[in-house]
Amino acid sequence: MTNGTARASQLAYAPLAALGAALQGRGVRSELGFVLDVATPAVARVVFCRPRVIDGDRLWFFDGGGEPIAPAEQVTEAAMIIADGDTP
Repeated sequence: MTNGTARASQLAYAPLAALGAALQGRGVRSELGFVLDVATPAVARVVFCRPRVIDGDRLWFFDGGGEPIAPAEQVTEAAMIIADGDTP
């Protein structure tokens, strides 16, 4: 892991932890590692957090297919989208 990758992982951990807690509050199970493994009643998915180049490298949540979910500072919105199954 390069220093840049390690730094990005460190920056992504706090938003992923906050998202996991928000999902837990909605009754959605999740497990935090380098990514957030989420199990909704409908489907299991992986959520990760990384800079989004087209948004000035702000941190965003993405699904396992690389589709953006929401900016990392919008934890509640991301939790609602994931819990409602609105991601691909």
